[in-house]
Amino acid sequence: MRIVMLCMIIFALVLGACSSSGTSSSSATSPSGENNSEDEIPPAPNNQRNENVNQPAEGIAMDPWDIPAREEALDIDTQGQFIIETWRDLEYLSENLANNEENPPTYVVTDDITFPTIENDQLNEPYVRNGGFTPIGNAEAPFTGSFFGNNHVINNLKITGSDDDGLGLFGVVDIITIENLRLHNSDIEGAGPLGTLIGRSNEQIRISNVSVTESKIRGHSRIGGLIGYMNRSNVSSHIISSTFSGEISGNALVGGLVGLSEVNSRIRESGVTINIRERDQQAAPFESIGGLIGKLDGNNNTIINAYAKIEMNLPQNIVGGLIGIFEGTNNSIQSSYVSGSITGRNNVGGLIGIFRGSNNSIEDSYASGTINGGSAVGGLVGLFVGAGPNTPQNSILRSYTNVEVSGDLNILSIGALIGQINDGNTNIRNVYWNGQRAAQSIGINDIRNNGQIVETSAIDNISTDEFSDFTSTTNNGPWILTPGEWPQLSWQVEQ
Repeated sequence: MRIVMLCMIIFALVLGACSSSGTSSSSATSPSGENNSEDEIPPAPNNQRNENVNQPAEGIAMDPWDIPAREEALDIDTQGQFIIETWRDLEYLSENLANNEENPPTYVVTDDITFPTIENDQLNEPYVRNGGFTPIGNAEAPFTGSFFGNNHVINNLKITGSDDDGLGLFGVVDIITIENLRLHNSDIEGAGPLGTLIGRSNEQIRISNVSVTESKIRGHSRIGGLIGYMNRSNVSSHIISSTFSGEISGNALVGGLVGLSEVNSRIRESGVTINIRERDQQAAPFESIGGLIGKLDGNNNTIINAYAKIEMNLPQNIVGGLIGIFEGTNNSIQSSYVSGSITGRNNVGGLIGIFRGSNNSIEDSYASGTINGGSAVGGLVGLFVGAGPNTPQNSILRSYTNVEVSGDLNILSIGALIGQINDGNTNIRNVYWNGQRAAQSIGINDIRNNGQIVETSAIDNISTDEFSDFTSTTNNGPWILTPGEWPQLSWQVEQ
């Protein structure tokens, strides 16, 4: 009997211990007395977005087609800005643009965005039926507002169309600011105007810290890596710290950043790495191709600290490493350079194909590489045209060309610096060329109507004194001068 009672006592003690142990492992209490059980997840506050919605499992890339079309208005953050998080949000914006001129909207990108590939099994999708994305804004309803990318990237943007208004992420815009945005692997095709970022702008624009990489653009006229056509001569616009890299095919008014600019613009700290080709051998006209801008026609334009790393093999007339046609008054190119290979027909220059107008200048700039053409071919400028007597001078100051220039040597207008100068009032001072590379023994081979040229010379062997008239960084100038080497721009070396 005692043995039975002892066994019952031992069994009860063991059972109590097990019950206590199980309770402590399944539930814990914080020092404050709150239950912190991992099995209980408190609901998210109503004002927070569920970050797990439409997100793939960790390590698995999400198919963009799995993101459902947006049926409700865009979300708004606490500052009243519209949130752009997926390609469906951009699609919704393009289909439901509502501008407010008194209080233009602001859009903010909150995540990297990838557009889908076009597949036959998605034929019911407008994105597929339209051959890609429908641009934001058109001639009837231009986009006005601000678009902040927050350094996010938009991948695989594809646009195909024949709209003459404008094709790009933004088709037609009025007043717009775009900042801190990246586009990668874009593919844009149409007639023009078209650009990866903007097809056509009608009013003041400001583009800052925008980059387009590994992208392709194909069109006919007014084709730009960033912007096809900047319209309206009475407005001012800015492109700052923005770049394009990729391929462009077009026939007329084609540029690595801008196809045609007719505004008062300021472009600085911007450039391209680009291959420009012709689009259609049967189409016309074939002219005005520039590494940076196809044609700049306006007043009070400034291009400073810009570059073009280019390959252009074209049958077109008027081809320039930076600008095809540069005309107007009070325009300047400062501290900029071109490197690469340029081939065109007539009016071909390392920096500018045709440079004309009055009181325009090129200062502290250079070209390097190879240039080939027919007539009016120059290491810096193909054809330099002044505004005639009694007008302010056009000038080239403190610049050089380290270029192999070739052309039809039976034609006089092939020069190491300038192919041909017309209409006088031209001041060229402290400008040099590489005498060992140029096929011509003189810098300007065809001078007409009393062009004024001062202090130009060939350099066969670089010495420490060759560029003494260039202002170095030690004297608050733009040049880095190294004995025995061609000068470099200080901002170029710092990149």
